[in-house]
Amino acid sequence: MALIFDDNIQANVAKPTDNKSGIFENGVWRPYNNLQEFYDLQPISGRYEGQFFLVRKGVKMLDLYWLEGQVNVATIFKTDIDLSDYFTKEEIEDLLDLKANKNILTTSDITLAQAINDFIYGITDANTGESVNLIKITDGSIPIVDKVIFFQRGTDYYKRIYSKINVRWFGAKGDGVHDDYYAVQAACSALNNIGRGTMLFPTGIYYIDHYKVSGPNPNGITNLTISGITELIIEGGGSLIKMKGGWTRTADYSAGSFTYSYSNCVGIVISECNNVTISDLEIDGGAETITKVATAEGVSHGIMLDACKNLNLKNIHVHHFCADGLIIRSKGLEICRNISAMNCRFTNNARQAMSIIQLRQGVFINCEFRDTGNTGLYGGHSPQGGVDIEPDTKIPAVSENTGDIVFIGSLFQDNKGFEFVTSNELSVSYPINIIGCTFKNTNRFNPQVLPAAALVRFTNCLFEDVGIFPAYSLSTRASKTEIINCTINSHYQAEQILFASGSIPFVKVDGCEINLLGTAAHTTQIYRIYSTNSNLEFINNKISISALEHSGTGNLPIITIQNARRSISNRWSTDLISSGVQFQVISTNVFEYKDFFVNPIFLSARSIPLTTNWYSLGSSPVDYIESVSSIAPGAKILWGASSPATGN
Repeated sequence: MALIFDDNIQANVAKPTDNKSGIFENGVWRPYNNLQEFYDLQPISGRYEGQFFLVRKGVKMLDLYWLEGQVNVATIFKTDIDLSDYFTKEEIEDLLDLKANKNILTTSDITLAQAINDFIYGITDANTGESVNLIKITDGSIPIVDKVIFFQRGTDYYKRIYSKINVRWFGAKGDGVHDDYYAVQAACSALNNIGRGTMLFPTGIYYIDHYKVSGPNPNGITNLTISGITELIIEGGGSLIKMKGGWTRTADYSAGSFTYSYSNCVGIVISECNNVTISDLEIDGGAETITKVATAEGVSHGIMLDACKNLNLKNIHVHHFCADGLIIRSKGLEICRNISAMNCRFTNNARQAMSIIQLRQGVFINCEFRDTGNTGLYGGHSPQGGVDIEPDTKIPAVSENTGDIVFIGSLFQDNKGFEFVTSNELSVSYPINIIGCTFKNTNRFNPQVLPAAALVRFTNCLFEDVGIFPAYSLSTRASKTEIINCTINSHYQAEQILFASGSIPFVKVDGCEINLLGTAAHTTQIYRIYSTNSNLEFINNKISISALEHSGTGNLPIITIQNARRSISNRWSTDLISSGVQFQVISTNVFEYKDFFVNPIFLSARSIPLTTNWYSLGSSPVDYIESVSSIAPGAKILWGASSPATGN
């Protein structure tokens, strides 16, 4: 509705005697010189919702304030009238093109004094110098009177009129030097008291000059915690929250064979919140200059999400924490649900880039999970992985099991442990899809991806010097892993790029391009592809083997596929051209087989025992081999060609 101060008021009150604007308060007019007193009007639940019109003397103006959502101010000028005149209801309707049924109120509906006396104007904010306006609230209590958001005047309580909670109201400087811990903590407490709203970090560096100490001599420092809020927004404004570095995690007590510390980094906890957006924020845990004395990992995570729902992270960078960059957990029976991250980076943390403990429905788009264990002075903690999906319990201990998680266009790179792992037998409930992602390592030998859940599917992914182990000793509760239309490149001749053992889970490798690009010869028998999984389907793949991987002195088997369910329509080739030497591809007991060898002179398909030059299924020969009688020196095999191309 609209609150209009029109001609009806003129019969009852005295107008200002000068040309300044005025406010009617306590039965009299008082002048004011600017619009600051009405500047930051914002939604007031149940009070004057809609449009608020302020009529001012002098040059005839109408200021329009919208009390729903963001504050908008529209000033309308009309100068060809007498200075003593006021807008009438009809003039306002004409200027704003309002219709008579727009719920316009006159002062016969609500007196001007009633409206004005609910406000206090012009209090100066001690930290920012802003002019603060207050509105009376119907109740209040001493514990929430913080003189920043909530105030008390006699027996009345007032609330600051604002649109966003600014951490600088509470004394934060954002200069990278001043300790902003207590100010940011106070802002979190205010938000917790209100129960909803937006927290704003004006662009700056917010230094937290503390770390947590628990145990027998706690220091009282806690995580920055927001809890139990519905409709929460944290706007980082491109700011950096920098945690204290330069201290040591001491070895304070032992449990079993491990030692632990009472000291941990300060992190951010979002607990039991719903409908949350956190954006444009960098958080530095300080591990680059923190040291440790042979301690196990502690609770030194960057962002902790506990039993949150409908939470979105945008443009967040969390790095150099002494445990995980992001950890997603349950609280009691309640798990996290519907969590998303877009354009986020979790880098250079000590234990994991991201741990998913309990989450149903998650989407991670264009994110980076990299350089875990590469923290600087602090080092790392096992497993030093990229992403670890590791539920620690399942229903009925929690409300739902983990799964329905999607990674799209994300990067997993240069983690000291596994690039991606789902190794816990409790992570077997719902699918995990990895689409168009890159797994890459540039600085160590034989990094791995270990999927072991109900259904893990890799589609259109690139594995660059990273092996994938879809079936192994920890996969006993998994059911299916699919690797579809992926590219696997390996430049290390001693690196195992595909490993599948046992009979669980079902493994499907379909439509992939596998390039063995080692630049040195094999000196011992190392299987680049090794599978004894009896439920393997290896179909429609293209496998290319570099001649440089051959020792030149013996025919070493470098690929073995045993007991597989199917090996069909795979195309094998090599650019090996040396006379009298071969690569060997070994298979036994393949239930259904039909593969193509583009160059069988140098790429030998052998059975076990080595009785023929082809795969065999019992006494039956291979169905078809596409043969090439010779290859010119320097020639390469082109996919789809029935004979080798000439030249390079």
